[in-house]
Amino acid sequence: MFALIVDQHKGTTQEEVVRLAVRMRGPASAGPLRTVPPGPSVTRHDAVAAARAPGLLPEDQYDVQPLRSHDGRTLFVCQARLDNREELLPKLDMPKRSGVADSSLLFAAWQRWGEEIHQHLAGDYAFAAYMGETDSVYAAVDHIGHYRLYFVVNDRRLAICSQLAALAQSEEHGGVDEVLLGLSAEARYIQGRTPFRRIHRVEGGSCLRWRNGEVTTSRWWQPSTHATRYLRSEEYVAAAREAFDRAVACCLRSAQPISANLSGGLDSGLVSATAAMLLRAQGKTLKAFTAAPANGVPVFERRGWDADDAACASLTAAMHSNIEHFVIRGDGRIALDLLPEIHATSATPVRNGANHLWMDAIHKTAGEGVMLVGARGNFSISYSGAGANIELLRGGRFLHAWRSARELRQGQGSPIWKTLRAGVLPPAIRQLFPAVNRSDLAVLSLTSNSFQRRYRALIHPRRPTPGTRAAASRSATLPAFPWAADTLAMWGSEWRDPLADKRLLELLLSFPLVAFLQEGRSRGLARALGRRRLPEEIRLRTQRGSQAADYSAAMAVALARYRSLAERMQQSAVCRELFNFQELAGIFDRIGAGNRSPELTAPVDRVMDAGLFLLKQE
Repeated sequence: MFALIVDQHKGTTQEEVVRLAVRMRGPASAGPLRTVPPGPSVTRHDAVAAARAPGLLPEDQYDVQPLRSHDGRTLFVCQARLDNREELLPKLDMPKRSGVADSSLLFAAWQRWGEEIHQHLAGDYAFAAYMGETDSVYAAVDHIGHYRLYFVVNDRRLAICSQLAALAQSEEHGGVDEVLLGLSAEARYIQGRTPFRRIHRVEGGSCLRWRNGEVTTSRWWQPSTHATRYLRSEEYVAAAREAFDRAVACCLRSAQPISANLSGGLDSGLVSATAAMLLRAQGKTLKAFTAAPANGVPVFERRGWDADDAACASLTAAMHSNIEHFVIRGDGRIALDLLPEIHATSATPVRNGANHLWMDAIHKTAGEGVMLVGARGNFSISYSGAGANIELLRGGRFLHAWRSARELRQGQGSPIWKTLRAGVLPPAIRQLFPAVNRSDLAVLSLTSNSFQRRYRALIHPRRPTPGTRAAASRSATLPAFPWAADTLAMWGSEWRDPLADKRLLELLLSFPLVAFLQEGRSRGLARALGRRRLPEEIRLRTQRGSQAADYSAAMAVALARYRSLAERMQQSAVCRELFNFQELAGIFDRIGAGNRSPELTAPVDRVMDAGLFLLKQE
């Protein structure tokens, strides 16, 4: 956790960076706040910095940030977990011992390689370096943006911080960006932007350069599209298994308790099972937490999905003797119960309030520490293989093409003929018959008609055709979602997702799509990795587990609170301009009449979230 302020016009004081840094929140294990210059100082400097080590890594006890170069010209702050420590230490002529903090290792890498640093790193990190010789700043985040980095530019002044809420409490945020809040109600977000006009985010895989009061951002991560071809399908599985196991092992380096989010599916199941296997060799256990609907409450049922995933998760947990399994059932709360706390700690509305409820329940049960997740699985090892049927049909593997199309139909409801035709129709003809039902893509809009007309291009952005390599690559490389609770500030917990590991993703992006259809099965690569790690009924399961399937019932009970908030929002001129309250009232009636679909409840929560955020700022 860190902050850096540079003012080329009048200089800045230690007091200013301390005011920013003390607003940062973290786990109880976090180290002391340190500043450069050290000690009380009112003297103006070109740059000042402050940092606190989260205390989540064993080496954090050696963290002495902020760091200065020997010549005093470079000031450096960061938050980092470097997964290739053992490779970096000899390259940087540093001793192979635990007494080197990852921050010191990252700083040494910056001094050695400069802006070429990213090609040498694996892991999660965010850093900022001020170079006094050129009076400039370079800042960057890891390939996905697991660690966050925000900045404000005002005249010739730059403020950088790893937590949005800290910057949002300053007078430099520029006010709320009403357009972005309206877009958030449509589940649309502009990369690099935040709910505040002047506060921007350095996205995953990107860097920031600042000099002479001017700031530019650019992408540094451009994964190679060069294809890796093996003679046998088993070789793809072996390569993926090696990279996946390494990714999980890297996520286990911790000075605090390690827990896992365990559903009944492939992604979190593989992460939890593999972590348990590695921890068992060390004589350690793993606490795994599963969110499930409240008992006796109506749930939303839909084809291909199980409303309660607890029984399936229990099968995975039972297969590994060192997994201690906890099922956390819904408690009837609604998003309105949690959103004020998220706004206070994270300074942002969120995409899915219902999911944050079970995240909150799990974290408060597990306590502070590290939480293993499998959030990027669908775009990583468990990619469905959509689009690979073209490769199968052209290669004459008709039985495998049929089997994968059948499994896609069972899991997603897509007819077999729509899946197979993509392999036989020319692209020009295929575009006339979309492979996905347009009705499936319909998203309920609760913004005003004028807002939708004005921002139509942002609400309906152009994207690669589903089921193509371009679409798969885009999903795999998307930055981590920024409009969500900051887990470190909110719960004192750090999410670690082995399925988003840079080396693993770069390997998988080089695979032909057919590699994900091992034995002709949808999500076949993940199923192959699950042998002897997951129960067979879980490994071959085509049903998926719903999240917060009981949420609509809780919302129906609390409709009076939603209607009351809607009335308050209508008193705001900005809210009236953004949202369609007549349509919203109709949705309230449908939910009250028993409609349990998340296609209704999720948009309602997004509108309420954006409105509540606006009212607070007003």
